[in-house]
Amino acid sequence: MNTQHSTAAVGLGKRNSHLLTPLAGQGKPIFTTQEAHQILGGSRTATHRLLHDLVQRSWLHSPDMGKHRHG
Repeated sequence: MNTQHSTAAVGLGKRNSHLLTPLAGQGKPIFTTQEAHQILGGSRTATHRLLHDLVQRSWLHSPDMGKHRHG
């Protein structure tokens, strides 16, 4: 039985992982809301909601308005 899991995606949904995995792979710990929107696509409102949820769940920190930090 294969029990290996991607540590970047554990506890994250597909959409959250779709954002954080490429940023982590690029070695980019700080990113803007605009960069997140470019990765995710869709509406800006959906991007803001996703980022807010990740901050509330402590997956991200928001050191400045419009900027986020993971890791």
